[in-house]
Amino acid sequence: MKRLAVHSLAEAEINDAVDYYEDCAERLGSKLLDEVEKAFDTILSSPGTWSAASGGCQRYMLTRFPYAVIYKDCNGVVEILAFPHNRRRPKYWVSRLTQPAKPRPT
Repeated sequence: MKRLAVHSLAEAEINDAVDYYEDCAERLGSKLLDEVEKAFDTILSSPGTWSAASGGCQRYMLTRFPYAVIYKDCNGVVEILAFPHNRRRPKYWVSRLTQPAKPRPT
C-alpha cells in the first residue's frame, strides 16, 4: 500500500473546516473528520481512480460535505495538497505543487 503525506496547509484547511462544523453543531466536525479519514483510505487504495485536476493532480469529492481532497500520486507516496471548499477560490492551491508534503505517521 502507498504512503500518505499531507501538506501542512492542507492539514490546516482540514482543521479549520472541522472547527467550523463543530461550532455549527455538536459532533458535526468529528463527522467531517471521519469522512476525510475515509477519503484518505479510499484514495490510498486506488489513487488513479478519481477525476483529474490541475497540474497532474486528482480530485476526490467528499459526499456529505462541500469539500474535495486534492492529491498527487508520486513514486509510492500520495501527497495531499489541498482541502478546498467546492465553491471557493478554484486552483488557489496550485503553487503547492512545488512545496513538499510531510509524511503522515502510520
